Amino acid sequence: MEIGIGHREMPTRYRTPGVYYEMPGPVRAQAAFQTAVPIFAGFGDSISRSRDSSAEIHRIDHWQQFLHFCKPSPESYLGYAVRGFFENGGEHCFVVPVPSGENGAAKMSDALLRLLAPGAALDSCEDADLVCVPDAMSAPIRKAGARAVQEIQSAVLEHCARMGDRFAILDGPESGRGLAAASDDRTAQAISQWRSLPPGPGALYFPWMYVRKLLSTWPDTRPETALPCDRLIMENRYRGNGYADFHAPVLVPPCGHIAGIYSRTDARTGVHKAPANEVVEGMLEPGIDLTDTEHGTLNDAGVNCLRGSAGRGIRIWGARTLSGQPQWRYVNVRRLFLTLARWIRQNMQDIVYEGNDPILWERVAQRLTVHCQDLFAQGALAGDSPAQAFFVKCDAETNARDSREAGAIVTDVGLAPAVPAEFVVVRIIQSASAIAVTGLNVS
Repeated sequence: MEIGIGHREMPTRYRTPGVYYEMPGPVRAQAAFQTAVPIFAGFGDSISRSRDSSAEIHRIDHWQQFLHFCKPSPESYLGYAVRGFFENGGEHCFVVPVPSGENGAAKMSDALLRLLAPGAALDSCEDADLVCVPDAMSAPIRKAGARAVQEIQSAVLEHCARMGDRFAILDGPESGRGLAAASDDRTAQAISQWRSLPPGPGALYFPWMYVRKLLSTWPDTRPETALPCDRLIMENRYRGNGYADFHAPVLVPPCGHIAGIYSRTDARTGVHKAPANEVVEGMLEPGIDLTDTEHGTLNDAGVNCLRGSAGRGIRIWGARTLSGQPQWRYVNVRRLFLTLARWIRQNMQDIVYEGNDPILWERVAQRLTVHCQDLFAQGALAGDSPAQAFFVKCDAETNARDSREAGAIVTDVGLAPAVPAEFVVVRIIQSASAIAVTGLNVS
């Protein structure tokens, strides 16, 4: 099956009788890209930082590589997030260590907000489609109040919406044993946080989790001894027992572990698989144990929960987004269309300068139809046949005279996601300056 329309050389003039074969010119291959590749931004230093660089982006393919390039700040959750990502099946990610500079929530918040602003370093990371900022929940920012956390998380959502093909994984409020608020108060805080955020392309996860303490293995620190048994750590949470050198488990936000699960389900099935009912690896126990009633209340509000059950481990329960629109309610549906937008930008660039005529419309429709057929074959779309699963329309009706005179090629694509839903339609507008996919940011 041809993915694109290749050019064909002019036929040779045949001078004698016989059988001749015409070989078509090379077919344009699809640009390969991987999904569930997160950017992790948090406080720390690049060990190899150049003096004139304020933010460096490192591609990290395994945990030991992170230890080589980055040293998180003491107040940072960055290392825990990256470790949790790889523990749960993550293949590679991008890490942006942000120097925290002088202490103080205001300066730390400003550093993260600058990184998320238009034109900042994160914009240039073309291979990423997830964004995690675990240090939006760092202690100095958290203690400054809910508004400080909300400002950073809102900026993450705005960044993802502006980029057009990224999804934010956000952390709910701190929740663990020994904290002042009861679990029902924490539940109310999680719902309040969900409601305070703009309805952008992202999802909120709750509660926090207990994990093993991050070992100090950076060059200027003394390595610490780890226990071989998580059970022993949990039974001796806050003091030594005289038999082993160990540390109490650490309460951390879950975004890194969740990103790893996104990567795991994408690799196994695809973006159309909801990242739910999946075991969370590297997690000792949830920060709080939710009751069925609390879980139901949180799920109805759109907060995705982490819960343990006997014999089944600790799992993600729920795949809801922050959107108020029914068609964008589920993580897998939103990510399916974000991934479509990303595919279009990478695989349709070669036609934007060609003549806007019926021949071009047919080429555009064919290329998109082949991709949608691939999605149908993967099980990403509903319906018993391709005709029931999708449609592609690029013709004189979508390309009226005014759009042609403006140099734009307009295509409508409708997909029926595999989860119960009607057709979701997006419009693709291609011009020499940009490729825009409209309809994704209706939240």
